[in-house]
Amino acid sequence: EFVLFPEGSDLKDRYQLLDQMDAAMTRLAGEEKPVDRISISYGIADLEPGKDTTYEMLLARAEKAMYAMKERLHITR
Repeated sequence: EFVLFPEGSDLKDRYQLLDQMDAAMTRLAGEEKPVDRISISYGIADLEPGKDTTYEMLLARAEKAMYAMKERLHITR
């Protein structure tokens, strides 16, 4: 697991970065064939002044978004 803090980026930029990371992972998996399928899961959260008083609060919202995404993907498969 890891965290990115892309300063000065908007939501569209962040999703483009994640798409690029996902494509890179897919290419690497295709070269090595360690598993049949590799995917990434992510959650995006913006720092909300006054609401997020610690990084832990921000990370908790990002983690919640990530698990919501995983749940949606699981349901649709």
